[in-house]
Amino acid sequence: MKAAILLILTLLLGLPVSSKGEQPQVKISQQRDGDVIQILAENLSDRSLTITVQIADIHNAKSEGWPTKAVKRCLPGDRIMMTALIQTAGAPPATFTCTVSTSDDAPTSQPVVRATPAPAMPPSGSRVPADAPKKDVPVRLQPVDPAFGYRLPFEHGTSHNVSQGYNGRASHQGAYALDFDMPEGTAICAAREGVVIELEKTRPVQSSDSTIGNFVAIKHADGTVALYAQLARDGVSVAVGQHVLTGDVIGRSGTTGHSNGPHLHFEVGALPECIGVTEKGIRGTIPVVFDIYGATKVTLVVGTTYKAE
Repeated sequence: MKAAILLILTLLLGLPVSSKGEQPQVKISQQRDGDVIQILAENLSDRSLTITVQIADIHNAKSEGWPTKAVKRCLPGDRIMMTALIQTAGAPPATFTCTVSTSDDAPTSQPVVRATPAPAMPPSGSRVPADAPKKDVPVRLQPVDPAFGYRLPFEHGTSHNVSQGYNGRASHQGAYALDFDMPEGTAICAAREGVVIELEKTRPVQSSDSTIGNFVAIKHADGTVALYAQLARDGVSVAVGQHVLTGDVIGRSGTTGHSNGPHLHFEVGALPECIGVTEKGIRGTIPVVFDIYGATKVTLVVGTTYKAE
């Protein structure tokens, strides 16, 4: 079944979308944070939908890299960001048209692989093979160290630019998160030793029901969790329960989830228990510093290129 409708979106939105005579399937709305205008879709049906949003006739705003046509899967009850615009400074409120179509033939996404409770942290320097049995032993946590120096999350001797930083304009509002620009397929390395507690590797390119797409979540000895997201489909090279050392390759960069191009999304969370870092609406991120060539405890700056040791 497919449905399409043309909407004129203005400041006040919350419009259900459906074919004539049917119950509403999708609710289209917008959310503004400063000059960022996010276009969101909520699945009101009881089945998984593929939602297509095409925006056009844009006035007083620019897409600035965000797609004017977005296609994403949405599970029942989910509310996801489809795309975004940047309001033109000093201009009247932006207006645009939006064509919305839906299809219910999308398969349900693969479940996230989880370990509950998290496996015990092995002694420093040791490794747990991917197929090793998991022991249900609580992690012995150390105090969170806000001054811990993380390694840059890519291979030794390579350099990448920080395209979006903490509380970024496009998608990092309210989050201490970093985006590193890099070609698709670039090796992603662990920025700190830890144990893999969650991952996803089967979500398709730029057609995901998840903001973060494919990802790896690694829990550290102090209970914090590093999230490496927007990875390539089938680009995860570790397993839940596996112990990784700083600098180990854990996956490959991609452009899955809410992404406008190949990059790595990196953030560190400090939620209680630090499990469930991918739950909708829960971030709990903290600012972190990095050890780089010639300096330690560096706060990364947007628009700067950094080289990994």
